[in-house]
Amino acid sequence: MRRTLTQVYDAIFRPSRFVGANVNRMQGRAVQDVAAVSRLLVVFAGNLVIYAVPLTLAGFGTAPAAAAPRSLAAVSTPLGLSPTWTWDFLRRFVQNSLYITLAAALTFAAFHGSVQFTRSSTGVVPSLHTVVYSTSAYLAGVFSVVWLLSTSASIAVADALVLNAQKRFVYTIIDATGASLVLPSGRPTPVSLADATPADQAALATLAVILGYFVYSLYLGSRINHGASRLTATLTVLTVGLTPVVFVLGSIALSLGSLPIP
Repeated sequence: MRRTLTQVYDAIFRPSRFVGANVNRMQGRAVQDVAAVSRLLVVFAGNLVIYAVPLTLAGFGTAPAAAAPRSLAAVSTPLGLSPTWTWDFLRRFVQNSLYITLAAALTFAAFHGSVQFTRSSTGVVPSLHTVVYSTSAYLAGVFSVVWLLSTSASIAVADALVLNAQKRFVYTIIDATGASLVLPSGRPTPVSLADATPADQAALATLAVILGYFVYSLYLGSRINHGASRLTATLTVLTVGLTPVVFVLGSIALSLGSLPIP
C-alpha cells in the first residue's frame, strides 16, 4: 500500500522518478532481461486491471447480446454471479483493455524505433519500462477522462469539443489523401463555448494536464533511460506523436484496399 501511494505521488509530483529506470541494473544477461521484461509486463497487466475493471463495472464498453458459454456457469454460479452478467462483463472488460493495450504497443514501437534510429538506445528493457509506466498511468488517465466525457451530461460541451477535434484531425488526413470516405458521425461542425460550464472547463483542463504529463514522461524516459540529448528526446516524442497519423492512414488503406495518392 505504501509503495502504491509512493508511486502515485511520484507520478504527480516526481514524474522523472516515476518513469526513470536503473539502466545499469537493467542491462545484463539474457536471463536478467527476460526477468525484467516479465516484471514490467506484470506491472502493465496489474495497472490494466486497475484501469479496466472500474470502467467495466461502471458500464463502459459495448458488447452485443450473446449467450454465455455453458461452461461459464460452473465457475460463476458458485460465486453467486449470473453467467449472463459474467459473460457480458468479460467481453466489455476485454474491449476496454484492448484500446489501451493497442495504444501501448504503438507507443512502444514508435518510441523504441526512434531511439534505435537515433542510436541513443540502451536496450529494449529501458524503452519498455518507459512505455509501461507512461501508458498505464498517464495515457490510461487520458482514456478515462475521454470515456467520462462521453457519458456525463454535465460536461456535454467538453465532450462535443473533444469529438470535434478528433473528427477534424481525421478529416484533415482524409482530405489530404483525397480519399472518398465519410465518418458515420459526419464532418465536424462548430462547437459553441457559450454554454460551457465550470465542469466543462475543469474536464478539459484535466485532460490537457494528463496529456501533458504523458508527453513529458516520454521525453523524460528518452533522456533518463536512454541518455538521449534534448533534441533526440524531442524527436522521439514527435515520432510517438505521429502514431495517430499512421493509424488513420492505415485505417484508410484498409477501408479502400489501398492508400490513395493525391
